[in-house]
Amino acid sequence: MSSICKVIVYTLHRRNWLEANVFDKNMELNMITRGEAKYVYLDSTEKYRGMNTQKYTLTVALNDAEAKKLEELGVKVNTIIDRDTGRKIQVRKFSTQYKLDKEMIQTQSGKVVGADFGPGTAVEVLWKAGVNKSHGVPTFLQAIKLEDEYNPGYKSSNPELSEFINLEKRK
Repeated sequence: MSSICKVIVYTLHRRNWLEANVFDKNMELNMITRGEAKYVYLDSTEKYRGMNTQKYTLTVALNDAEAKKLEELGVKVNTIIDRDTGRKIQVRKFSTQYKLDKEMIQTQSGKVVGADFGPGTAVEVLWKAGVNKSHGVPTFLQAIKLEDEYNPGYKSSNPELSEFINLEKRK
């Protein structure tokens, strides 16, 4: 191997090591973010513009303090218009490629809820930061704690099935 190749390999290796060290010093292994569930896709993968994202996601509305904490960690927080109120709200999506075990979604008193909770529920999200920072720090969903009085959820991201199930609950 020529000396130029050795220098490039060493430089790339050293750069990755430095980025990983800086990342580890600034980030804890697991973090908790509190907010209100806005969009819940935990029983089936999220669909976006008719395409399956292959991810289970929870989008959380954040207060200013929580949003600021995330932004200080390098996590991007989006501002959207709330469909119900018409006001601007700050949100962050937490995702996982794997369906969470039912035991990973519980109320504060320990009742296992699984994915059967809906928008408007106060949540605490346990998440891990990812290392790909090209679009901000990724937030990987680990577990969710709900308030004891939570809103019942949708059983599927399929709109027709969700409507049918929720109509049955109202009777």
